[in-house]
Amino acid sequence: FMTEHPSKVGESYCEHYCYACKMAWKLYVYAFRVVLASFLFTVHAALPFIPVPKRFNLLAIGESGKEFHEEGVRRDAKAQEYEATRGSREI
Repeated sequence: FMTEHPSKVGESYCEHYCYACKMAWKLYVYAFRVVLASFLFTVHAALPFIPVPKRFNLLAIGESGKEFHEEGVRRDAKAQEYEATRGSREI
């Protein structure tokens, strides 16, 4: 049961584990940046003369979120492609 999902997407258990750990780490870092950006926006709201640093502005945070979306689209396409080629071999 532990290898069923990885094999459905064309990966070994180890490959899937490493990829999932890498993405978890990236999400932790992204979440930290979002929380920090929220804090900086709160400071900026109270003290408007203190600017929000560019790497924490809405555009920068949105771009990071967009990268996660694009990665999800790539992963889904890879899994569907693998499933299609696997299905065509079974016929």
